[in-house]
Amino acid sequence: MIAPTMPLGWFHTATGRQLALSVRNVGADTTIFFIHGLGGNRNQWRLQWQHFHDQPVNMVACDARGHGNSPGSRDKQDYD
Repeated sequence: MIAPTMPLGWFHTATGRQLALSVRNVGADTTIFFIHGLGGNRNQWRLQWQHFHDQPVNMVACDARGHGNSPGSRDKQDYD
């Protein structure tokens, strides 16, 4: 079996910023959010994504601002 990939999508914030994210929505009652720490990115959750892919759960993994595919900012206030 080929391992499921984490699709790349975008979330647009109210201030016009973009965050990269992967979403799997199967209409389930349960959603798992994968949130990385400092220096990480959404792809560090690929093994967990693969593990839960065949389960009846929704999944969301995002890249925080300035991490992975999410663009950074030169304004330090954007990271508060």
